[in-house]
Amino acid sequence: TFAWVGYNRDAFADNVGMRQAQKYQQKNYQISWIAIARDDIRDMMGISVNRINNYMIVATLILSVAAGAVTGVSFNELCPTFIMFAFYLSIGLSLVYLMLAIMFGVKGQNSAFTNTMKLLTYQVRPENPAEYSHDYMKQAQWIERQGLAALFRIPGLLPAYNTDTQGDHMPTVS
Repeated sequence: TFAWVGYNRDAFADNVGMRQAQKYQQKNYQISWIAIARDDIRDMMGISVNRINNYMIVATLILSVAAGAVTGVSFNELCPTFIMFAFYLSIGLSLVYLMLAIMFGVKGQNSAFTNTMKLLTYQVRPENPAEYSHDYMKQAQWIERQGLAALFRIPGLLPAYNTDTQGDHMPTVS
């Protein structure tokens, strides 16, 4: 009879260990999946921000050329005034549009960062951890309270392990 008791005790201990390992594996899988999704979102945002940065660099270079044209151009006295006005008008408009492009680029980067932050914090975030209230001692004592019938059960055929330690319903004898 001691062999049966030892076998049941060892099977119970193995069950507890396997169930705990399975829960850890499930939690690690969920955390890893969320981490991969978050990394993908960050990568896509990084690509967009880098593209905006490249456009802003080009716009800044062209803006510096246009600003240099304003200060570096001199007209001959024989040049008609409508050509001077047309030149300054086109350079002035190009300066305004290039400055707007740079400002919209800054706004686009800010928007990309803000929306990514909202997406990562509100939509793709790890779940709140479950309450850890599993009492292994209570689970181990449950099988002891089952009496001799549980000790002589056939291992594997009648797994009478109570996995719900919170609702440990003991039959009451009145």
